[in-house]
Amino acid sequence: MQIKAHGLDLELNLSRPDAEGWMSAAVRVQVPSTTCRFNCTIEEAEWSSLVDELRRLEAAIGQSVCGSWENMEENMAFTFEVEAKGGLSGTYTFSPNNFSLGPVLSGSFDANQTFLKAWVAEACAETAHER
Repeated sequence: MQIKAHGLDLELNLSRPDAEGWMSAAVRVQVPSTTCRFNCTIEEAEWSSLVDELRRLEAAIGQSVCGSWENMEENMAFTFEVEAKGGLSGTYTFSPNNFSLGPVLSGSFDANQTFLKAWVAEACAETAHER
């Protein structure tokens, strides 16, 4: 999956889920003047909740809405703010460890609502497991 916006270039590749629904995630984040890579785990149901959140934001185009998502291992978190006139802004937090245990990369990004359709498609394709 890729999320590209002004101020954030995220590439995330998920493995197939194991018997308990956990997927390994290879994460590459590039933001102005910094690139980092780390691995973490994401549970299949929590990935579905990210897809659902992105779909909810996409369905609300033309309205002002906010949303957020965080994986339970506290390696990734997003907030999203969609403006009625088309703007989309957000924040991110990434860490190879739990947020309270190690280095944290955080910041903000900007896009417009048209990016949401591609983000939803990318998130859905990531769990299609046809690669």
